[in-house]
Amino acid sequence: MNCSHCNSDNILSDLVVTDNSTGMDYAIYKDRKPDALIFKDRVRYPLKAHLCADCKHVMFFAKDEVYEKEEKNLKD
Repeated sequence: MNCSHCNSDNILSDLVVTDNSTGMDYAIYKDRKPDALIFKDRVRYPLKAHLCADCKHVMFFAKDEVYEKEEKNLKD
């Protein structure tokens, strides 16, 4: 992976984005059933980051941990 800003390949990957005041990780949420009154089947996508060690450009992305766990279980 290369930096989208300076094209360096010196990237720190999968960094956790945290609120210093609460210690909680940032996340994006999606309701699979948004029209439901209750049990909206909410999915949590933790916000992660890649940091370019050269120019300090930060690239954010949502990590699908549910999908990754299912893939890991299939491999085991």
